[in-house]
Amino acid sequence: MRAATLSGVLVILLQMHGMVCSALDCERQYVILGFGLIVLAAWLYGWRSIVYLLPGIILQAVMQGYGYSELLASADGHALMATICAPFAFTTMRWAGINTEVDLTGGRRVWKIILLAGIKASAFALILRSLLTDLHPTQTLSFDIAYPTVLSNLAGLAIFMLILIGIFRATQPHR
Repeated sequence: MRAATLSGVLVILLQMHGMVCSALDCERQYVILGFGLIVLAAWLYGWRSIVYLLPGIILQAVMQGYGYSELLASADGHALMATICAPFAFTTMRWAGINTEVDLTGGRRVWKIILLAGIKASAFALILRSLLTDLHPTQTLSFDIAYPTVLSNLAGLAIFMLILIGIFRATQPHR
């Protein structure tokens, strides 16, 4: 049930991103809100988030008709890389002695940790994507792609976190 819900929401977010990019005539290389969902799922579920989100990414690739090289060059391919790298970002933070335990009390420290993990996951995803493009050199990864990708990932994560903070505050009983 969790996998179907998370995958379904991810497909909806990636489809919304595709519609926005087609309306604004932008290149569909950047992940916006989907990245926020990926990082928060990795925070909540750890390495299981890969299993939860992978069906949604596969469904999205099938719906778009991507081959290997097209998937690697697209925002959906970056979402796949981020899905793999986000749990690794939290794991490296734990290795460094940073407490990343789930604490939904709304402390500011939690959101800073998630934002830091998002930065790391975005960087790790770009490195993994670069390694894969070296193996299959139809698309090259340059600073012109990497810089806006990281910025759009962080913007998407920040927007997604603000939406969740608003939802948490709206659902809390008033004192």
